Amino acid sequence: MAKKRFLSVIILFLMAWPLLSADQLFQRGFSTQQIRLGIEAEFFDRMITWGEDQNETSSLQSFLFLFKPGYEIIEGTSIRAVMGYSFSNFNDMIFRELPFSLELNTGNIDGLALGGEAMIQIIRFSDFTLSARAQFIYYLGFQEQWEIPDLAVEGTATGNPNWARLTAGPKISFNVSEYLRPYLTANYDILWGKFKMDEQIEDISKQQEMKIEAKSNLNFSVGTLYEIIDRLDLKAELSLLPLEKQIGLSIVIGASYSF
Repeated sequence: MAKKRFLSVIILFLMAWPLLSADQLFQRGFSTQQIRLGIEAEFFDRMITWGEDQNETSSLQSFLFLFKPGYEIIEGTSIRAVMGYSFSNFNDMIFRELPFSLELNTGNIDGLALGGEAMIQIIRFSDFTLSARAQFIYYLGFQEQWEIPDLAVEGTATGNPNWARLTAGPKISFNVSEYLRPYLTANYDILWGKFKMDEQIEDISKQQEMKIEAKSNLNFSVGTLYEIIDRLDLKAELSLLPLEKQIGLSIVIGASYSF
């Protein structure tokens, strides 16, 4: 419940901020409104919990290939849609409540990735800019079916996974030059979802649904934007998700063009 309340506060703040600072934004004046098209590739590897009372752990690895059409509403404030494809790996999850216990070792499961993101400029001082940013991505995995080995009769398992991720937090950017803009962020980062497994062995069938949650809810990232030619930016970002004995990570590379 505490997590859901905190999440609600973040969402309400991000929605209310433009209204609370509307006078300041209009005093600054509107920028030349721009359409922005971006592409990004991301890999992340993070620990998730599952099982009874969420007491078991494994690694969730995912590759995302995203297209991000967006629009700059006011200078420093923009919104983007997120759409693309993902390969997610849930290996080492164990389904024990089925007639024949199953441990996933199936490799990547394809799926769609959909969502949106927003950036709101809060204040700009000299070469530094403080902004708030948020991103939501929903992965809808395609249904996969596998034959169950080592059975005297025919048996199949059908898996259907999904997860959602929300990140939100402040971003501090520094204009090193006209073309180079490194930045730092600290984010509240949550991931949750489920994996539904159906098992069919001759006339016997049963279903088990496993809830998954990220073990770490905080990440720190460092990145940079580099304008290689007019209106074309390259992006590179590394995020770390600290845990007690290990560190999750996320790597993003991309490009965006404004016109």
